[in-house]
Amino acid sequence: MAAIVLVNPPVNFDISSDYQMDHPITGPLVLASICETKGYSVAFFDDRDRFWTLSQLLKKIEKEKPKIVGISSFTSTIRGAVQLAKALKRKYKNEFTIMLGGPHVSADPEIIKRFPYFDVGVVREADITFPQLAERIIKKGEKIKGIFIGETPMNLDEFPFPARYLIDWSRYPAFRTHNVMASRGCPFRCNFCSIPSIERKTRYRSPKLVVEEMRLAYSYTHTKYFTFLDDTLTLNRDHMMALCDEMLNQGVNFKWEGHTRANLVDDELLAKMKKAGCCELIFGVESGNERIRTEIIGKGIKDCEIERAMELCHKNGILADYYLMLGFPQEGEKEVEDTVNFPLKYRWKPNVFGLHITLPLPGSLIFEQAIKERIIPKDVIDRFIKGEYGPHFNESWPLYHNKEVPLAYLKEARTRAYKKFYFRPAYFWHRAKTDWRVGWRIKQDFKKFKELIALKRFIHWE
Repeated sequence: MAAIVLVNPPVNFDISSDYQMDHPITGPLVLASICETKGYSVAFFDDRDRFWTLSQLLKKIEKEKPKIVGISSFTSTIRGAVQLAKALKRKYKNEFTIMLGGPHVSADPEIIKRFPYFDVGVVREADITFPQLAERIIKKGEKIKGIFIGETPMNLDEFPFPARYLIDWSRYPAFRTHNVMASRGCPFRCNFCSIPSIERKTRYRSPKLVVEEMRLAYSYTHTKYFTFLDDTLTLNRDHMMALCDEMLNQGVNFKWEGHTRANLVDDELLAKMKKAGCCELIFGVESGNERIRTEIIGKGIKDCEIERAMELCHKNGILADYYLMLGFPQEGEKEVEDTVNFPLKYRWKPNVFGLHITLPLPGSLIFEQAIKERIIPKDVIDRFIKGEYGPHFNESWPLYHNKEVPLAYLKEARTRAYKKFYFRPAYFWHRAKTDWRVGWRIKQDFKKFKELIALKRFIHWE
C-alpha cells in the first residue's frame, strides 16, 4: 500500500492506443523520491500508453489505499487527467485528496474550478509545496482544497535523484535513452512557448551530482545514451564546461544530446562537449525568415548565427538538428517559403529537422493572441476536454495561422519541405552513414520514409 499515488494519464481513456512509451517522465519520479525521504510510501502509475483501461487503473489505485492521488498533466493529456479525476471522485467520493500538477495547471490554474473533480491544484514547481501539503493531509488529517502556488526551489542539489526504482522497465518497449536535467528554467520569452508560465529563473545542478545520476540510471538498463531535457543546455557556458570536465574526469563514456540556441555555442565549447560524449544537438530555429524569428517570435537569433553553429557542429563531429515552425503572426507566403527552403540554404545541412504548424498552447503569448484574433475560442481547453475537437491531441488541438495564409497552404508547404530535403540522394547517403552505427535507427527511418511517401502527418526524425 502507498500513502501517495502519482499518475501520468493518457491523452484519452476512451480510445485504444498503439503508442509505445520510449522513456519515463522524470518530474513525478523526483517528487516520489522527495516524498519517500519524508517518510511517505509512494506508488507510480505511468499510463500514457493506456496500458490499463480506466476501470483497471481505478482498481490499481484503490488497492494502494492512498491518502493522496497526484495526477501530472500536460495540455496534451489534460482530457485524460479530467477523466481520471472524475471517475475517482464519483467512485470514491472524498476518501482521498485528488491533486493536479504539471505544466497545464501552471498555465490554467482555474481548471480545478471549471472541473471540480480536483481538490487541489499545484501551480509551477511542486518539489517543496507538494510534500508540505502531504504533511497537512496525511499527518495532520486536514481537508484542503484550492490552488497553491509552488515555491521555487533554488538549490536543486538538495533533492534526491528520480525514483527510477519505481519503474517497470518492461513498460517502455521503445526505450532508447535516459532523460536527465542539469538545470531548470528558461529566461527567454518566445511567443509560442508555455514554459515561462512554469518558471523563468534558471538554476543549475552540481555537475558531480548530474554525472552520479547518469551512473545510477545506467545501472538500471545499461543504456549509455542520455537526453538532457534542459530548455537551453548551453545557456551557462561555464556550467556546461564544468559538466563536460566532470564526465571526462569520471570516465563515464556516455553518449548524449540536448537542446540549445545557435547563438550559445562556440568552437571551444563544442570541442569539449564532443570529447565528453555529445553526439547531437537540437537547435530551435523556428522560422526560416530572420524578421519573423527576431521581431515576431522573440527568438533573437540571426541567420549568420545559425549558419555558424551548423559549421562548428560539423567541424567538431556533432550532429545538428533543427526545429522549425509554420504559422506565426505577420507570416505571409514569402516567409513560409523561406522556412520551407531554410534546411537547404547553407553549405552545412542539418542532420534532421522537424517542421510543425504552431500549436497555440495555454501559457504562451500566441495562445492569448489566437484568442484575441478569434482563431481559437476562449473556452478551447474545455471544448478539447469534452471531446468537441476529436479524440486525440495532435489531430484535434486547433492550429495557429493568420488570415493571410490558409491552413491548407501551411500543410502543403510542410509536406513539400520534407520531400525537398529528405528525398535527396545526398541525404540518403548521409543517413546511411549515420544509421549503421545505431542499428535501431535503420528500422525507424524505413518507417518514417513510408509515412512520408504516403503523405501521412510527419512530425520529427529522432
